[in-house]
Amino acid sequence: VEVVSAMSVMASGYYGQVAAWFEFLLPTWLRSLISTVSSIGLMLASGVAVLLYRNQNRMLYHPTLPDLPRDPARNPPRLRNPAEWGMPYEDVEVVSDDGIKLHCWLIKQADARNRPTILFFQENAGNMGMR
Repeated sequence: VEVVSAMSVMASGYYGQVAAWFEFLLPTWLRSLISTVSSIGLMLASGVAVLLYRNQNRMLYHPTLPDLPRDPARNPPRLRNPAEWGMPYEDVEVVSDDGIKLHCWLIKQADARNRPTILFFQENAGNMGMR
């Protein structure tokens, strides 16, 4: 065991004091073990963070729900399109700035000047006939 003089600890400042007491209180093999375990833990935590970041879209945005059709045409009756509810509609495809194609239904009111326009954004799973 190495003996550290009080003067050398005081001269090296606060961090020097912590390092000196750390070396004085813990054997070399235990310091090495702590260093190795903390390094491995840091690498594992970093790896998990990278995996979560890279796969976040797959974890959050599911294109379909289990046991539900992906296409509205395969939905049960009265859930296929607005025409089944007596509403005239148009199939519209909107292309976003980043090239993503969004399929939507344009449902127009008979008296559009006196009625509000509602813009509805579907959730991230399932199909729009189920909403």
